Amino acid sequence: MLLILALFPSLLAQDASNLTMPALNAQAFRPSIDSRMTLWTDDAFLAPGGHPSLRLAANWAHNPLVVRWDDGSTTALVRDAVNLDLLAGITLWRIRAGLDLPLYLLSTSEIQGGGAGLGDIAVDLRGSILSEEEDAPLALAIGARVGLPTATVDASLGSDGLTGELGLIASKTMGKALLAANLGTRFNPQTKLVNVEVDDQLYYRLGGGYALTDDAGLSLDLAGHVNYNEPFGNPAANPFEGLLGGWYRIADAFTLRGGVGHGFTRGIASPTVRLVAMLGWEPPIESDLDGDGLLDSVDACPEQAEDADGWEDRDGCPDPSALLTVRVVDDQGAPVPGASVEVSGPQGFDGGSEASGDVHPGSYQVTASAEGWAADVQVVELQGDADQVVTITMLAKPALVQVVVVGPDDAPVDASFTVGDSDPVSTSKGRGELELAAGNYGVTIRAEGFAVENRKLSLKPGETGVVEVKLRPTQVELTVEKIEVKGEVYFDTAKATIQAESNALLDEVAQVMIDHPELVRLRIEGHTDSRGEAAYNLQLSKDRAAAVKAYLQGKGVAPDRLESEGYGETKPLMRGESAAAWEKNRRVDFFIAERVEPAKAN
Repeated sequence: MLLILALFPSLLAQDASNLTMPALNAQAFRPSIDSRMTLWTDDAFLAPGGHPSLRLAANWAHNPLVVRWDDGSTTALVRDAVNLDLLAGITLWRIRAGLDLPLYLLSTSEIQGGGAGLGDIAVDLRGSILSEEEDAPLALAIGARVGLPTATVDASLGSDGLTGELGLIASKTMGKALLAANLGTRFNPQTKLVNVEVDDQLYYRLGGGYALTDDAGLSLDLAGHVNYNEPFGNPAANPFEGLLGGWYRIADAFTLRGGVGHGFTRGIASPTVRLVAMLGWEPPIESDLDGDGLLDSVDACPEQAEDADGWEDRDGCPDPSALLTVRVVDDQGAPVPGASVEVSGPQGFDGGSEASGDVHPGSYQVTASAEGWAADVQVVELQGDADQVVTITMLAKPALVQVVVVGPDDAPVDASFTVGDSDPVSTSKGRGELELAAGNYGVTIRAEGFAVENRKLSLKPGETGVVEVKLRPTQVELTVEKIEVKGEVYFDTAKATIQAESNALLDEVAQVMIDHPELVRLRIEGHTDSRGEAAYNLQLSKDRAAAVKAYLQGKGVAPDRLESEGYGETKPLMRGESAAAWEKNRRVDFFIAERVEPAKAN
């Protein structure tokens, strides 16, 4: 689009005959002296000290300074500008010093002026703060620029006083991509053009590049500035421009760059079209690709790091070695958890259950250890550069289970216990122990007259696990016809919700079923008292019996071993309408519906 200068209504009568060439620089673009992937935006990378660079940039800007009048007519103060920039830079310690020498080959205007001549010479400095090469998350630098009023061309392509920039430069390399941002302040002599006062400005630049190959890539720059005196006012004071470009390395030290730009706002120095071409002499930077402290120019193996082991460390190449791998396993071939390996000899390394390291030929002592396992030491002889795998089989120390059983009065109770599928172990004065392999186990404790107790236990090799149990008197008894319960199954009033205080009783019923597989089927019967409607009571008794069945299933009793039925108030144990009768009749019974003879041990 055509860049224009917006006018206020009071200036409608103004015409081109009253215009004179203002003393301002309508050339906002200044090529970066040493950016790596962008044309305009500086990045914070700093080459090593003494590194030089030269660039010759050609730039054509069309309509960078145009006035549009109220009647739609325009006056181009600067129609076309063609210039060359000679850019030179050199790094001195953590500062890059640079020089920008602009020469205008052509400038045209619809009023007086134009022609060719010298532009404003600029001194450009960049000081490094943070470097990605020093493991910083991003590179930061301070940029400073001073422009001298040296322009000789008779056009608005130079200032009549000193100009300057001071800002922050940030950049981040991400694989083949680079992002860079510049933000700072620009100092300008105060100038007025029609209704726009040009003074100090906030400038910004955002650039990015992507390497398509090692020698070529694409770039994009977005740049603009905002006048402090009119930050959100006249659009003529706030240009914004984009520049799409690319580069191609034509030789080791020479790179060709180019781009095409367009101004997106009606701002001073925001052209309709911009074309840029640049040839750069950029000597390769001495690098240390493998990071071994030897520059690639003297490193016989620039992509393989020297191992610095005291043998031929100055040639830059890793010394001949073999990969020694140590694996620590149990008698089943599985890695030993928590194992540690220590290898000592001419070189050494350590690690976990599988450790490896590059070592030179020689004799090595390999020590494997783990808590709860018997340590093992082996001597390994390495010859030549053949890789070797050493497998160390460790034996786990046995674990120990100690069971302490007491009754409700805390007095010791003699009982028997099993751990996993072990044979029963009897306690003496309430104490017993069993040695076994490490693992996860279920512990079951039984004593006559007391409820069965179950516990879970996880044992590591060599560990002692203590299970302390306080037994409670049993609430159930297995008879020929039923499982007699000494307590009651309590439900919420008028509901089939089992109250928590009945869990222990039902857990014992479930344990009886688990311990006695000869009980093929258990019938759970629900009964209510005579209060309420008979139909309601019948359904409530069915629901409660079904709730008990579901609870027992949840405790591990197979569903096909359980059935439930409700009888409401039809089978009372005590006739009458009294509190005692109601309590007696409101119950859950457990009848043996089917049983077989228990299997006999051989």
